[in-house]
Amino acid sequence: MAGGTFHSRLYPAYTTLAAVKWNNSDSLNDPLWSTKNNQPVIMIPSNDSSGFLIHHCTFKDILVYEISLYLVYGALLGIYRGTLHPLAQFPGPMLAAATFWYKPLVTILMHFYSESGMSEYMIAMAPTQKITLDPLDHIAAWHIPQSVIYLSLKQGVTVQDAFGRLQEGLRRTFAQIPWLNGRVHWQSEDTSGWRPGQLEIRFEPPSFKEPPHQLQFNELETDLELSDLRDLGFPLDMFEENDLLWTTPFQPDFEKGADVLMAQANFLPGGCALALSVASPASDGTAMLSVTQVWAHHCNSLMANAETGISVQTYGGLGSGFERIALRNACKEDRRGTVSSHLAADICRLVGLDSEHAFVDMTSTTPDAFPGVLKAMKPRLFYMSQGAYTALRKDCIAELGPTEVSGNDLICALIWRSVVKAWMATQDAQHNANELHAAMSEVSIPFDARPQLQDLLPISYLGNVNFENRLALSSSHIVAKGTSISELAKTIRTHAANFTDSDSLLDAYRLLDSVSDYTRLPQLRAARMKSPSVGILAPTTLPFNETCFGAQTFGAGGRPEAFRPLMGDCNSGFRTCFVIPRKTYGGIEFVMTLSDNEVNFLDKDAEFTKYSLRMA
Repeated sequence: MAGGTFHSRLYPAYTTLAAVKWNNSDSLNDPLWSTKNNQPVIMIPSNDSSGFLIHHCTFKDILVYEISLYLVYGALLGIYRGTLHPLAQFPGPMLAAATFWYKPLVTILMHFYSESGMSEYMIAMAPTQKITLDPLDHIAAWHIPQSVIYLSLKQGVTVQDAFGRLQEGLRRTFAQIPWLNGRVHWQSEDTSGWRPGQLEIRFEPPSFKEPPHQLQFNELETDLELSDLRDLGFPLDMFEENDLLWTTPFQPDFEKGADVLMAQANFLPGGCALALSVASPASDGTAMLSVTQVWAHHCNSLMANAETGISVQTYGGLGSGFERIALRNACKEDRRGTVSSHLAADICRLVGLDSEHAFVDMTSTTPDAFPGVLKAMKPRLFYMSQGAYTALRKDCIAELGPTEVSGNDLICALIWRSVVKAWMATQDAQHNANELHAAMSEVSIPFDARPQLQDLLPISYLGNVNFENRLALSSSHIVAKGTSISELAKTIRTHAANFTDSDSLLDAYRLLDSVSDYTRLPQLRAARMKSPSVGILAPTTLPFNETCFGAQTFGAGGRPEAFRPLMGDCNSGFRTCFVIPRKTYGGIEFVMTLSDNEVNFLDKDAEFTKYSLRMA
């Protein structure tokens, strides 16, 4: 058929459908279509690795579709017989006339079929798909900071152009990974394997006529330009967080459904602050960096013409597969009986199952235990230069000799020790010295277990694979002169090495999977993390700098100029500190949650200022 093609293959219980649109369509402005070799084909999210984009249909859908095709073909056949049959008797002018009218009639009828909304109707009729979330998804803390990516606009690019490309890039990301277009809900009680508190993701194929509602447009009311923010070091508190993101990710409504992915493009003169939020039960930080890179790739490919195939080309090895059963299948054999009582407590800590025991009292979870400690805290941005980081590593080697202590361990130790020192130094007189020195401080450092479990997880696994390295020490020990940063870092590393092997992680997973009621799990971490304890998120080594949103649209080669966490309400109940992913050049930025008095103390602390300085 001239001008377009139609493909159809049968699968068990489904039909694969692709509709056509003609060569004069604008594929960039009409994102319903993708072209290759002048053969436009509809873009419907794929659920396999075939070359076609697949849409699942019910029998009723197929019946309606086939009847409509027969009606169209019947009309065409009537036209054919009425115009071409006389050619046998009058082969001259009538042949030319019939040939002239045949192609336009086909074009008009098929175009009417497309524009009538039948393809959108087929998408709307698709059954809702559901993903039962994994046990690890249920302990993902709701207070995880969201992200802001600062991008500069290339000269001559309007905010409308930039936003349109971000929209289309996100649309293609949803086509590649359809469940990102879904919502997190409480699972229905009649679902097989249901337990109280069980969550699931529900999603349908994304609409190709409506822009993704998850991405909102905003122009910030400010006289500042992006260059001004750059000169100021991209402060954390330059804008109200409510102005940067349209949703409240720290208060998810799983009854109505919480969007898996939410974003807002905030434009100011010369740039964009792209805020990104992810429902924490859906994915962890490592997974969402992968998703961000897929989004960036599709934005970049719009102008680079890299996306000209009949389907959205997968990027980063991430396809539409979504089942979260890999770990559960690996743990079908219950080996809890082989875990010694000596190790059981530490294995429970990996997934927070011990929180109702010792650490609740040891970390002073009652709000009035230390009045006023949390009320005046807010996130503060600090910087460790490359020279200071090198000096810290050298000091560690000089003290410990050859060691497995990592740079990340040293930064976490510096943060932990400094927070506790500042906290103890600024407590009012009503707390005597003995009480302060006896207070237990716990550090909680979530870590990505993909390297330890890589043989069990597919590369496309985008669920939560975070466990926690948790360690509690007395405040007096942490701040003692005999406890150096290097020594504290060694303690962190030794504890992690003892309980982060694959066997311990799988044992912890089995314990978590055996819990019969998940309704209390999301609150476990929040319940224990009170001052003087601290949670440290340290995605230092994530390849954030490889992200490119398109050099044709954004400055700096399309790469982010800065990454900042939206700390917000996540610190309303306890301290969260954040080590920002490193750039390919320069030093290390990190965020500490401190009161004004604590900041003033650290500004004068010789040990802290030796390695870092306050930016804002």
